[in-house]
Amino acid sequence: MNKLKENEYRCSMCGGLFRFGWSDEKARKEAEENFGKPVDKWKDTPVLVCDNCYKKILPKKGTEPQWLCLVCNKNTYGEASTSEEKKHYCSDCYWKKESKRQQKKMRIKRLNNIERVAKIVGNKKLAIKVIKAINL
Repeated sequence: MNKLKENEYRCSMCGGLFRFGWSDEKARKEAEENFGKPVDKWKDTPVLVCDNCYKKILPKKGTEPQWLCLVCNKNTYGEASTSEEKKHYCSDCYWKKESKRQQKKMRIKRLNNIERVAKIVGNKKLAIKVIKAINL
């Protein structure tokens, strides 16, 4: 395998060999402008891509914020993600949020069932036993 010269890099997407045209600082600044601040776990693993590949992953101007996850601020452009009520989530955060919402909904339903059965049997502890017995 050929050793890279000091002013060369290999594109992480296409594998082509290229010469550096920008300083690291200028490239990092443009990436932050186009994709947002990097998540902490990405900061130590920079990915180098050539201009052609960069243009393929570059979001269209004016669309960048809609691709940032509301919870973790991850840029989800080109990945599986969900928008709900003008709020955008990466797939991990969306499913965590949905799971919590479903659990809350089930808790409320269970409490309502306990109250209804308690009115019928006249005792809350007995109502809980009845609900467990018939799996309501």
